[in-house]
Amino acid sequence: NYLAFAGRADFLQQDLARYRRVRRADLLRHGRRLLGRRPQATLWIVPGAKASRASSRPASPSTSRVLVSRGTPASAPAHPQVSPPPLMKRRPALGPLRVPKAPSIQVGRLSNGIPVYLVQKRDLPLLQLRALVRTGLADDDPRRPGVAYLTAELLDEGAGKRGTLALAGALDELGARLRSTCSYHTTAVSVRLLARHAAAGATLLADVLRRPRLDRRALRRVRGELRSWALQRRADPHALADLALARAVFGGQLYGRPRLPLPTSLGRRLSRRAVASLHRRSYRPERVALLATGAVTMAELLRVLEPRFGRWRKRGKRRGARPATSSK
Repeated sequence: NYLAFAGRADFLQQDLARYRRVRRADLLRHGRRLLGRRPQATLWIVPGAKASRASSRPASPSTSRVLVSRGTPASAPAHPQVSPPPLMKRRPALGPLRVPKAPSIQVGRLSNGIPVYLVQKRDLPLLQLRALVRTGLADDDPRRPGVAYLTAELLDEGAGKRGTLALAGALDELGARLRSTCSYHTTAVSVRLLARHAAAGATLLADVLRRPRLDRRALRRVRGELRSWALQRRADPHALADLALARAVFGGQLYGRPRLPLPTSLGRRLSRRAVASLHRRSYRPERVALLATGAVTMAELLRVLEPRFGRWRKRGKRRGARPATSSK
């Protein structure tokens, strides 16, 4: 928001300085300007006291005034002493021990070997498809951090025959939500939509995962957005504390690096060539697992996924694929 309205992502400190410069006289002057010429009423709210109705005649403008006080006026009723309810005086008894019941996970496999995991949920007609790729910050060159993170952010910036806006429009038509995240060892791409749109959702997910456009203009824009977020992070005490703690515990190891790269790392060295190289090298079917949760059976799920992901050939393997199978 600061970048959009103020033109600077690190405007937070200047914004806080505006509030620190406000004095009591400024508040009085502003209050008199707003309320000095209007009828007004002063309402005292005291917890636990009975309400009393004052005169309903409004005050005249000539007698209206601004009341500013650091304490409770003498005319205001004193706060009553409220004793806690009886239930708060003793600790409630423990209820019966509940044993959690883990959901049943069905396991299937596409003809090219991609594993498929399904947890059925029939309470709502929804479906979430997630592709988990074994690639993340650990695959980055330490001299060029941020390539894996930028690649994940570019996946939904156009894919297949659809550009950025066309892909967003296709998702809106389905009422679907697409999300991609990158961690240290994995990248997850998920789509959530109605179960009856499973085929269309799987098509979009396959395009995003297998055929992202990685457009240069989109790359420059997303790279600039990430740099702005990284600059804005400098004004967040909690984010700075997390970065300092990770650095102190793990040092220069993988877990000591932030997931969102530092602003100095988000420069022109993160080129399209580096992003395309990582995608070609790491986004492979032998490194992918498909997970689904929702109102669908394993047989229905395999019929949807096989033509979209089953034909994705492993490196060096083009023939002799096995048929899709499922088991519990």
